[in-house]
Amino acid sequence: MKEGWEMVKLGKIVTTSNGLWKGKKPPYINIAVIRNTNFTKDCKLRLDEIEYIDAEEKHFLTRKLEYGDIIIEKSGGSDKQPVGRPVLFNIKEGNFSYSNFTSRIRIIDNKIIDSSFLQKALYNHYIKGSTFPLQSNTTGIHNLDFKGYLELEIPLPPLEEQNRIVSILDASFEKIDALKKNAEENLKNAKALFQQVLAQELKPKEGWVEKKLGEVCNNISYGTSLPSSENGIYKYLRMNNITLDGTLDLNNLKYITVPDKELAKCMVEKGDLLFNRTNSHELVGKSCVFENDEKMVIAGYIIRIRLNKEIAPKFANYYINLQRRLGYLKPLIVGAVHQANISAKSIQTINFVYPTLEEQHRIVAILDTLSEKCRRLEQVAQQTIRECDALKQSILRQAFSGEL
Repeated sequence: MKEGWEMVKLGKIVTTSNGLWKGKKPPYINIAVIRNTNFTKDCKLRLDEIEYIDAEEKHFLTRKLEYGDIIIEKSGGSDKQPVGRPVLFNIKEGNFSYSNFTSRIRIIDNKIIDSSFLQKALYNHYIKGSTFPLQSNTTGIHNLDFKGYLELEIPLPPLEEQNRIVSILDASFEKIDALKKNAEENLKNAKALFQQVLAQELKPKEGWVEKKLGEVCNNISYGTSLPSSENGIYKYLRMNNITLDGTLDLNNLKYITVPDKELAKCMVEKGDLLFNRTNSHELVGKSCVFENDEKMVIAGYIIRIRLNKEIAPKFANYYINLQRRLGYLKPLIVGAVHQANISAKSIQTINFVYPTLEEQHRIVAILDTLSEKCRRLEQVAQQTIRECDALKQSILRQAFSGEL
């Protein structure tokens, strides 16, 4: 510990308050509510999707946010992004409160610790994983043990030193965030270009044939409803193995044993088109081509489509994924938001417009080349983002160990 610094438990320097539920009795006032959806991954506050609710005035006034308050995400999160994100409330005007999925902490004495410094100290705890052991998941929602959270130790240098550290971190983070934003923009532009070329190449032209998808298929079959097994014989493809980009992801594979008499129905072969028939509304309808030599088995949430010799499977895959992105499959979807479905019968009614087989292969070659360039760019962008995050973590470690 650097000379002149001390460590103090968070609960000793702040007061806390749980978030606001919707009021039930008048009189009401209209207020903006900060939710954990207003927290960015980098623990900043975003106000582009603010919700307003009515709440009883005396209920709201005890939960009115003040400039310099810190809001902690205490419920929500995920296994990949644990709860505990802290954001600084830096708005000076307006009526703002915070939802019941969050808690507010407020510094007791601003002469001892600066709110920007405290938020960054808590951000440092978050990204180095201090909040992960405090997370529970008993009801399907991740919750933060807030009592344990208040036991976190915060470094407490003199106030002048705190301000110096905040200035260094702000300047460093501004440059790092600019690098991340540039990488993300490059990736976004590349994907937009791909979608533009995709739509252009697949736009029906003179001489193209229009049929129903069912007319160009030799076989359409559901996968198996049998559960996976730890010692299964075959690799088991599920809906998460089909990406939104129309490729097959063989990470996170499970295995299954299927009776011989059922194998013909659910085993996939090279060239099969795999269609995700059941998922959430935005994900149902994603598809990919199975291009492996190894035979695998598909789950019941996937439909296997075997096309006739007039159709190149990769052309059909590009075509169907484009139809999904443009929303043309929505009329075929039935079911609830989290369990939407397109049946095999409905799949056969999809309008399918295609050129000669030779032209299909030409189009596929163009799209494959551009898709590969986008994938390489994405890898570079993701690497840049990872390096930026690692750099932030390194700078924070130095800052709160007294090395800056």
